[in-house]
Amino acid sequence: MRILLSLMLASLWLASARGEDRPAQNLVVHEWGTFTGISGSDGTPLHFRASLNDLPSFVHANGFRLKSYEESSVSLETPVTYFYAREAMDVKVKAEFPQGRFTEWYPAAAVTRDAGTAVIEWPTVKILPGQKADLRKEDGPGRYYHARAANANLLRVASGERFEHETFLFYRGTGLMALPLKAAFSSAVTVKVSNQGSHPISAAFLVRVHGKKLSFERCAALEAGASAQVSLASAKEGVDTLSETLVKTLAAEGLYEKEARAMVATWRDAWLEEEGARVLYILPTKATGAFLPLTVAPVPDETVRVMVGRQDLFTPEQEAEFKRLYADLSQGSPETREQATKAFQALGRFKDAAIERARALDKPRP
Repeated sequence: MRILLSLMLASLWLASARGEDRPAQNLVVHEWGTFTGISGSDGTPLHFRASLNDLPSFVHANGFRLKSYEESSVSLETPVTYFYAREAMDVKVKAEFPQGRFTEWYPAAAVTRDAGTAVIEWPTVKILPGQKADLRKEDGPGRYYHARAANANLLRVASGERFEHETFLFYRGTGLMALPLKAAFSSAVTVKVSNQGSHPISAAFLVRVHGKKLSFERCAALEAGASAQVSLASAKEGVDTLSETLVKTLAAEGLYEKEARAMVATWRDAWLEEEGARVLYILPTKATGAFLPLTVAPVPDETVRVMVGRQDLFTPEQEAEFKRLYADLSQGSPETREQATKAFQALGRFKDAAIERARALDKPRP
């Protein structure tokens, strides 16, 4: 009878633990993140300034916020890493970014480069299940704080003579590399998406925001080397509809629901409200590991890592306008040059990409 009672109590504990995102295993590591690239309407990759001025001042950065100055083909934006342990323990964490550079991180970490690969290390991360701390928070942009909505364990990391606390490890960067997915317009409402990587892409969503109205269509999984045509001719509509679809898709990859909702809340405005056309695509754990290797010691009992790639692409209509503006910059009157300059500046971090594309289109064909 006592044995049966003990088993019943153990089962109840395990059920409640899972309900609160606490693992039955000794250590579970979950990570989500996103990265952005941009291309011309024909899929030609373009370069852009990856600056995102949306972080609190306590986040560590390289000397002069290098992300604001570097021209990149990819902006690595929010890998956040959660830990769930049954008991307090120390872990060592190391992430690598081939052909990239880490630009911001929190808590304090050691950041180096080795033969073109960026390396970020947290030599000792103390996992403190069941404990709480006053986490730092500032007025201003709130994108960073959405990640705290996941029910992960508190972490403590030494920074000089003091400690920094957070419920995840955060890091960002920039890079110059080929991305796994290529997207190109094949008609006014149809985009060809191609998996150029060596691992499957779980799902992809063609998204277009025009006049604050969102339309989207889902593409099935793409095996390595596969392509598909995705049309918006009979697309679904609505930011809330796509938000919920993304949450369910991320949870199906193994993230806890609270983690998936935290990710979508973090990037909802950028993914689903910014004007333009883009493809959002899901890299599961194995593909994420190839793109951004992660090592945790001791080895976790479970590791789930999911990345969402954001591939923006200029429409043919935008490119025609860029070409006209570029001509105004070089040949127009002072007034039209000023107007063209303001029009390019209004594109924000994609300004340089638009000028690069206009310059390429302006060249006479052989």
